[in-house]
Amino acid sequence: MPTTISSWVQNRRASQEKWQKDPLEKEENFLIISAFEQLLNNKLSASSTASRINEIVSPRLISGLRASVGCIWGLFADATKHFGASHTQQLADVIIAIRELPDVVNEKGYKVIRSGEVVWRGMPDFGWIFAEHGVRMLGFLSMLGCEES
Repeated sequence: MPTTISSWVQNRRASQEKWQKDPLEKEENFLIISAFEQLLNNKLSASSTASRINEIVSPRLISGLRASVGCIWGLFADATKHFGASHTQQLADVIIAIRELPDVVNEKGYKVIRSGEVVWRGMPDFGWIFAEHGVRMLGFLSMLGCEES
């Protein structure tokens, strides 16, 4: 049964409300979900969505108050799983745009690292989040210009 964009957004927000205990991260995640909604409704381009996500999370990544970007990849995996082929290209284009964003750099001039990878270029936690969500990656990685094994 296909999921509508509005019902997917409503379910993601309900999940954040239920499970996210950090009020600042919850608010950031609500804003990210709104960016996804605009993308899926063709109101934001892939590059604008990537920039919006960066604007939302970079301040707390830079200050060290946001520990992970895994929730962002979880939203991508969930959307990919729920919408299938109908939005795959849009989602892939956003991931490519995120990977091409400038590295996040802290106040001391050092690149921000999460899970041993540079944010955004290294896409920390991307692979295991998709695997955890059970999204078949074959073909999807090649769309991103990544090697498949």
